[in-house]
Amino acid sequence: MLSKYVLFSFVGNSDPIRDCHDGPMLHIVRHYRPQKVMLFLSKEMVEREESDKMYSTAIESINEEIIVETIKSNIEDVTDYGLLAEEIPSLIEKLAEENKDSEILVNVSSGTLQMIGTINLHITTSNNFYRAIQVLTPEKRSNNSQVVSAKRCVKTDIDNNFDNDSDLETENRCREISLDSYRKTIINQQLKILVENYNYEAARLLIKENKTKYSDKIKNLIDHCRYRMLLNTEEANKYLPKEYSKNNIEEGNISRVVEYFNLLEIKQKNKRYSEFIIMLEPLAIEVAKLILKREYKINISKWYVKDNARMVIKEKIFRDNYKGLYDRIAREKVRYFEKGSVVSEFYFLLALIDLVVKDDLKLSDLFIKIKEVKKWRNLIAHDLFRVSPENVDFAHEVIKIFKEKIRENAPRNSKSLEVYDSLNKEIVGCLYD
Repeated sequence: MLSKYVLFSFVGNSDPIRDCHDGPMLHIVRHYRPQKVMLFLSKEMVEREESDKMYSTAIESINEEIIVETIKSNIEDVTDYGLLAEEIPSLIEKLAEENKDSEILVNVSSGTLQMIGTINLHITTSNNFYRAIQVLTPEKRSNNSQVVSAKRCVKTDIDNNFDNDSDLETENRCREISLDSYRKTIINQQLKILVENYNYEAARLLIKENKTKYSDKIKNLIDHCRYRMLLNTEEANKYLPKEYSKNNIEEGNISRVVEYFNLLEIKQKNKRYSEFIIMLEPLAIEVAKLILKREYKINISKWYVKDNARMVIKEKIFRDNYKGLYDRIAREKVRYFEKGSVVSEFYFLLALIDLVVKDDLKLSDLFIKIKEVKKWRNLIAHDLFRVSPENVDFAHEVIKIFKEKIRENAPRNSKSLEVYDSLNKEIVGCLYD
């Protein structure tokens, strides 16, 4: 009686019969009795099948009711991964779709190493379920005997096949193998690439959708990074394992600046320039405040307030606390500091930086460049505008100088500047524990 199995099989130099024993393909047919066999034939094997029905005759000798289908490929070089990868996956997926009421068996013993590698790679990553069947040699060692020749008479080989002899207790040499380790190796490599590119959402989804088991530690580290990138401090800290508590996100404005900077650096590394430009102005404002406060002892939050678009200066507090600066602004009639001025916070701080930071030309020039690219921001937000690397050729310089300034002015918080790369190393390390 035929089973509800469909067998997909390459044929190799041990098929169909070798040394008076079943080759791998025929042995699977003998012990599983599939209702259908699909044979993938290279150009060489097509010639053998067409000359004397070598493979289909051997299968029919076990049961004439088995349906034999052949894929007659033009592939001559059966060691070419590229050619195999173009043909094999679609064929086996089509076979699975057309035989949904049957289990698909896959022969992983016949064919070249490249053929077997191609099929293993596909069935370990497919959403369909396949049963991989390996067939041991009768000698339990490498098969060093003479390979099956195209000149052999298949009917003679069938007559002399010991596996046909019902009086002999021939062993079932089929083994169903688990490809979990193979699958996990592939998925680990995919996870490594995703994590090192800071794509934690995709990494978490890959783990969730895959049957391969991963430790809670890996899942929690990825979830921590996911929420950290969303600036969701409460959720991020909740998922951080205790042994990594030194990487907790701290409360406070300086910590928020560092976290925001980390995101900007990731955008720059991943060449996501449109998002880089959109995020740049808010960070520049906070870095400017930090520099003015820590390096120049100017805490502007004490003497000005925001009123929608207007920056309203508390003149008496400003004059009493920063008389020298106040007199200089009045003397030079610095724009944006006059009563009734309406200006964005960025331009207000840009004018102040330009006035105060005379000895740091790199910083002054950098803020001027940031001012110049502000024009791209509205185009990105309201139009189909593509930002090219040339538009943001200073992006690397922004990251370098801002990182230096954060280290100088907030050394306690600067430990978090490489937090994502540090956690990525931990995640990748855990994948191979």
